[in-house]
Amino acid sequence: MNKSNADRIKEAKHYEWLAIKALFPEQAVPHLEIIGREFQALAAESLASWGAQLIHSFRQEEPDGKGEAGDVSGGARKIHIDEN
Repeated sequence: MNKSNADRIKEAKHYEWLAIKALFPEQAVPHLEIIGREFQALAAESLASWGAQLIHSFRQEEPDGKGEAGDVSGGARKIHIDEN
């Protein structure tokens, strides 16, 4: 996604937030902000957990199903090629 599209999405999100806040009384706005922060924290935690599970599943087994996979953090690993 290019930068101008990302900026436009951020701006649209900001205006959407302003419209939602306008629907509620002024006393409710701090509660909405707290709910928004809690939701962001929950989403970030869920994504981090999902990412950790995904990485763990790649480390469980080699793609050919034989043996343990090495560290997938960017290091090189040995590959055996059978010549028939």
